[in-house]
Amino acid sequence: GNQIAVTYHGYGDAFPRDMQILVDGRSVYQPSFADVDWMFLGIVLEDIERIEVIRGPNNPFYGSNAVAGVINIITRLPLQDRGTMARITAGDLNTRHAVLRHGGHLGELDYRVTLNHQENDGLEGNQNSTNDSRDIQGISLRGTWNPQPADEIDIQLGFADGKLGGGDSTVPVSLPHNKDVTSQYAHLSWRHTREDNSDLRWQLYHNRYESDDTYRDLLSNAYNVSPATISFLLGGAPDQVVNLGLYDYEGERYDMEVQYTSPKTGRFTTVLGAGIRLNRLRSPRLAGRSDWLDELSERVFANLGYRANEHLLFNTGILAENSDEHGAHVSPRLNASWLFNAQHSMRASIARARRNPSLLEKHFNTIYRLDDGTPYLIALASADPRPETLESVELGYIGYFSDRKLLVDAKLFRERTTNLIRFVDDLSIPNLAAVPVSTNNGSKLITGGEIQIKYQTAPRDFISVQLSRLDT
Repeated sequence: GNQIAVTYHGYGDAFPRDMQILVDGRSVYQPSFADVDWMFLGIVLEDIERIEVIRGPNNPFYGSNAVAGVINIITRLPLQDRGTMARITAGDLNTRHAVLRHGGHLGELDYRVTLNHQENDGLEGNQNSTNDSRDIQGISLRGTWNPQPADEIDIQLGFADGKLGGGDSTVPVSLPHNKDVTSQYAHLSWRHTREDNSDLRWQLYHNRYESDDTYRDLLSNAYNVSPATISFLLGGAPDQVVNLGLYDYEGERYDMEVQYTSPKTGRFTTVLGAGIRLNRLRSPRLAGRSDWLDELSERVFANLGYRANEHLLFNTGILAENSDEHGAHVSPRLNASWLFNAQHSMRASIARARRNPSLLEKHFNTIYRLDDGTPYLIALASADPRPETLESVELGYIGYFSDRKLLVDAKLFRERTTNLIRFVDDLSIPNLAAVPVSTNNGSKLITGGEIQIKYQTAPRDFISVQLSRLDT
């Protein structure tokens, strides 16, 4: 009930790793599992202006994790939220949710401060086996400053802290318990609009996420067996209280990027950019070492739009990225659109995208030990996985009917991913049962189509139907 997973084309697991998630241009996927903790984004629903969804790979513009798609959450400007707002929700299962927000201005600075609290006991009837409660507090600040008409400076700060229920009594070494999580971010951006209507942007942000999942219990309880069974399995050692838990880690990201957008005049539109990123991870439990693991990467990207005539438009993009962990690669994308008229268009695109292994996928080395240091279980070991690569072909159509009240949006696609990173059982390690190992194992091919039909019944009301069919 408190673990949210967002995926596309129905292929995912508890940690979907191929979606790029942004909040106002700040990537929030983590360097640990390369997933997103949606409970600790640092924003509330009332602060969201809109959510943009891009279906399919778009590495040239959004980076190496934009393989399955991109979700860009755009929050409201402080100028839109002057005054004070409060919301309180209370109900069964110890539900206590509250939001308090105030917006104002100091000279040329507009600001918004939001405090929030979320608390509930999770899904009813689950308490006997699974703990999915939550108790989270957070605060966020956003300020925008216009020192002159052509410049806008945006400052965002956020902090959240709380407990998430974790564990399942049906899973060994994961009894129901509480996990402590702390998340914080700082985001600074500057936008300058030039006299020729070109646009220059610069941003710098820092994300930090810390999870403390450790708890103590008897081995017999963790494995739901008798103390005598534990003694037999450990060669005569008695059943004992040990440290349990899995998700103990600290993760950080520092990222800086500059982007230039040319004026939207003539036949060409150009976007150029470059960035540098440092991912850091520390986890004695998951990585088997107490020092920080670092990954430094640099990237440059370019997107070019060319309008050949009033009916034909080309867009091409390319990302060149170099990582000290995974080397250099290039991700291209090419798109052609035929505009039959103002109501109907078709498009075709091909793309090649890459997803680098996360720091944990590359450095997993988890050993469970007794209090005296004796190992009793190797839960996860690590091979040296290579990046996953996706190749995509897409054909799409968009059409408007009935004075643009009816929209039909359809596409066919074929996506092939190679070097899939998965955990497989390694039976070759002496004196141990099967050990899960993170490695490249197999590929996937998804073909299919999807269609959306949307009818605008009134200026503020619509009805939509979506249908997709996949062959995996």
